[in-house]
Amino acid sequence: MCRAYPKVIHKVMKIGFDAKRLYCNFTGLGNHNRTTLAGLLRQFPEHEYHLYTPRIVENEETRFFLEHEKAHTHRPGLLPGGLWRSFAIPGRLKADGIELYHGMSNELPVNIRSAGVKSVVTIMDLIFKVYPQTYHWIDRRIYDLKFSRAARQAEAVVAISEATKRDLVRFYGIAEEKTEVIYPVCNEVFLTEGKEEKPLPFDLPESYFLYVGSVIERKNLALLVQAYRLLPQSCRLPVLVVGNGRKYKAHVMELLGRHGLNEYFRWFHNLHDNRQLKQLYQNATALIYPSVYEGFGLPVAEAHFCRTPVITSNVSSLPEAAGPHAMTIDPDEAGALAEAIRFLLDNEAARKEMAEKSHAFAWRQFHPRKLTDQLMALYSKTLRD
Repeated sequence: MCRAYPKVIHKVMKIGFDAKRLYCNFTGLGNHNRTTLAGLLRQFPEHEYHLYTPRIVENEETRFFLEHEKAHTHRPGLLPGGLWRSFAIPGRLKADGIELYHGMSNELPVNIRSAGVKSVVTIMDLIFKVYPQTYHWIDRRIYDLKFSRAARQAEAVVAISEATKRDLVRFYGIAEEKTEVIYPVCNEVFLTEGKEEKPLPFDLPESYFLYVGSVIERKNLALLVQAYRLLPQSCRLPVLVVGNGRKYKAHVMELLGRHGLNEYFRWFHNLHDNRQLKQLYQNATALIYPSVYEGFGLPVAEAHFCRTPVITSNVSSLPEAAGPHAMTIDPDEAGALAEAIRFLLDNEAARKEMAEKSHAFAWRQFHPRKLTDQLMALYSKTLRD
């Protein structure tokens, strides 16, 4: 049952958005942008929403925005999309009467202030600063230039966690009072009560652990392989890995083969339906998410909404997403992860209590209506200041 949050009253605004990833990206950033803007359109339909994108991929996920009467999508004329997005959008904002522009994916047009339009930018994370070895040097230079310039130009910065806010202060000297922490919005599919019955393209094991995310070094799936080496066979439930990778995935698979653990890990990289993902969460014994750095860690919040126990790391933003009732471990200690797994398997009552209390925590802390209210309040404050 949905709880009511008080509706915040604002003057009617014309708000512009960088919608490139909303229309062209169908993983992390694109999903974040779509859930954020869909929440604004549903909760505050009195405003005008103008979406600026160099191109459009029309599918089931983007059709809502193309058909909504308050969402107006704008594309470039003769200019190439990249040049238009970086340099020409300010002139278009001025012509369209936009009052506030939101760069939803870490960047703003170069000369945004020339349009006389106030701006907000969302910074998802500064992973390329914290773990530079995981990025090519040219990508680091480009991201550094774009992110730092956007954070300094914007009237307000949205950080998706307190950890990201600390990184903005640490690396760019962004004033704390300029930055507002607004957690990312979970897709509302994960909030609906009742068991999801969306057919899956495979049979689920009776009991299993779940891992959701790219199979890359930072997300630390190898720690689970090392933990399985320490566990007795009776504790080695199947692990469903929902995500894909390249070099690091090959490393994990080599570890599994070396230690005779291949039979316990099953790989799924084409699962894009949130109703199917919800079903995986709901039937899992626990989500295991041993990442060493996240801007937020959305799978942890999704698991909470699905009443799935969580074991995650005690570093970066993950304690924020986990809350006080999940299990957090040192992501460098395979023994700590193995002990957490054994505790969960040996203590059914504690597992159920953890799931219920974490669900209540997520409902209080991460409910989409609460987070959407916070974002709209920030827009209004930015225009008033």
